[in-house]
Amino acid sequence: MGRIAVAPLVLAAMSLGLACKLSEPAAATQRPTSAAPSRAAAAQMPNVPRTAVRGDVTARKGLSIRALPTANSTKLGGYSAGAEISILCEAHGQDVGGDTTWYRLANRSGWVAARYVHATRPVPPCDKPGPTGHGPTGPTGPTGHGPTGPTGPIGRTGPTGPTGPTGPSNTANITPVYTAPRTLGPGQTTALVAVCPAGQRAISGGWMAGDEVIPVNNYRSTSSNPDDSWTVNFHNLSSTQQYSITAIAYCSP
Repeated sequence: MGRIAVAPLVLAAMSLGLACKLSEPAAATQRPTSAAPSRAAAAQMPNVPRTAVRGDVTARKGLSIRALPTANSTKLGGYSAGAEISILCEAHGQDVGGDTTWYRLANRSGWVAARYVHATRPVPPCDKPGPTGHGPTGPTGPTGHGPTGPTGPIGRTGPTGPTGPTGPSNTANITPVYTAPRTLGPGQTTALVAVCPAGQRAISGGWMAGDEVIPVNNYRSTSSNPDDSWTVNFHNLSSTQQYSITAIAYCSP
């Protein structure tokens, strides 16, 4: 049987090709992006608070990291589907698929929509107040004792007012005259006039009314003869209660 001759150059080329094939690296496994650390890397993340809650991304197309808890704020990165994340706290934000809860990340800046994250345990609220501090009470400051100021000067005596008119001499004959009672509704204003008997004049007057009724003014008036009556203007301050009102004239011959 004939022998197959192979040129040395051909053998050298074949050897070189085999060597190159063996030295090629194995196919690289898919790695998460810088915004989506793997589960092993997430467990070793620095600066993750011990109170952080672990969460898993459930969105099939990945999840965006936002600067604020709104879907239209600046995008800071993203996580791939199934990525493990560290959650610091939760707050209300923009509605995403009927859920207004957003998670603040613990190991980096940013927020993710809770609609697409499964938290392994309850997440604390971001606005939860911290513990109340109890520091020692400081010492009481010194009490001030300033000097008493001088007494001010006494004001001068004002001028004597004019003498009032002389009252009627026959006070025993004063007769009160009452108007018929009248109902004053809430917020209403009205006037009643008490008229003295013929030949008499009103020397004074008065009124009767409920607690929330005020006399806007009252004065001597003229009905048939000069100064023969007393007029009272009433106003009801109440917005719900009505009251009975009566005007009075004190008459004298």
